[in-house]
Amino acid sequence: AGIAKRLRVLGYEVVGQASNGEEGVSTARLMRPDLVLMDIDLGRGMDGVEAARLIREILDIPVVFLTAHSDEATLQRAKVSGPHGYVLKPYEDRDLQTAIEIATHRHAMDRQIRESEQW
Repeated sequence: AGIAKRLRVLGYEVVGQASNGEEGVSTARLMRPDLVLMDIDLGRGMDGVEAARLIREILDIPVVFLTAHSDEATLQRAKVSGPHGYVLKPYEDRDLQTAIEIATHRHAMDRQIRESEQW
């Protein structure tokens, strides 16, 4: 709950939290947030990389990884899921806020490009 409190202090609304990948995808489907912060290591079951891929592909919601994992193999797996950001723990509030703002802006620009290409 520490991250939720920090996000609220930064002015963001937290609409849901999940403790595993399946719950994360389900919560994202239900709440339709503007952005998802996702840890890569979620314990048993679906990991954060797979959950992020599903959330991005099915729901078109940008995902920012917030994780302690920075090894090359994990980074390569994370990149394949198409995240809009990657913040390493421990982090400063400013790092988190910057990642969120850039991710939401990039997602909006990506959406505009897709819409203009369809038009």
